Amino acid sequence: MTTLIDDRALSQARARALAASILDAPPPARSYAVIDPRALARSERRRRHARPAPPQRQRADRHPRRRAVVGLVLLAQLGALVALLAIPAFRVRTVQVQGAQLLSAGTVERLAGATTGQSIFTVDGEALRRRLLADPWVAAASVETALPATVRITVTERLPVLRVERAGGDVLVAAGGATLAVGDATGGVIPTLPLLEDQRLALSGRPAVIDASLLGVLADTAAHFSATYGCALAAFQWRADGVLTMLAAPGWTAVLGNVDDPDRVAAIPAQLAALASLKGRLDFARPAFGYVDLQDPAAPAVGGAPGQSEPAALAPAPAAPVKAPTPV
Repeated sequence: MTTLIDDRALSQARARALAASILDAPPPARSYAVIDPRALARSERRRRHARPAPPQRQRADRHPRRRAVVGLVLLAQLGALVALLAIPAFRVRTVQVQGAQLLSAGTVERLAGATTGQSIFTVDGEALRRRLLADPWVAAASVETALPATVRITVTERLPVLRVERAGGDVLVAAGGATLAVGDATGGVIPTLPLLEDQRLALSGRPAVIDASLLGVLADTAAHFSATYGCALAAFQWRADGVLTMLAAPGWTAVLGNVDDPDRVAAIPAQLAALASLKGRLDFARPAFGYVDLQDPAAPAVGGAPGQSEPAALAPAPAAPVKAPTPV
């Protein structure tokens, strides 16, 4: 029994010693061979999953055929487009204008640049709309096309707030100062619009030029006069001597003075604010006065009786009496 145990222990000890010698032995050196890439040759062995390469002749034949088909399709599409553009049935024959009251249909067409005869497919509705909105009398616009040959234009116009009455012809003024000759308006002129009676004449005999900024101020004043002062505005009067006045419907007058330069025009809002500050002291709807002199907005002067529209200092001076010659 003891002998067997010793033999087994001896065998295990020998096995461990052999394993340790194998693990502790240095690894053998590896050698690599450098292969020239030119010596590599394609194997003739057939791959199991590789697709057979098509013959070169088939590739050469297939690509020109595909290019020819694509070219024919493009030519067909180009021909169809040219045919659509050239067909008379799709050329614009009708331009419909809706919403225009002051501007004539012809004026709206001219502003938009819409013309008959062009293909309905070449009408740029957005470009037409932008040209319409560039006009100061057009507040909003839309352009639509309808097959086969109709263009529909819808506009919303700005309303006039002032009418300038002058020797060379009346002019309508919108808020902001845009002008339109009354003769060019097709309709919609409000008969109760406040007037600017321009009595000035230029040296040439033609109506004097009205500054656009002044028109804007007067138009804005006319638009808000009733709400600000509690009565209607009858007219602005621009006398031949250059003095500008406002005539209220109840019969009193506000004197603004001479407005022949930009600085005087810029002072008008301060004059109007001074007039509004008197609303608590004066009854603008049932006046017991004749005028309010606003030439000095810091010290407005109120005076006169109903019917006296201006201070005596502004009234034309009476002619001096002619003395009879002393007899010799």
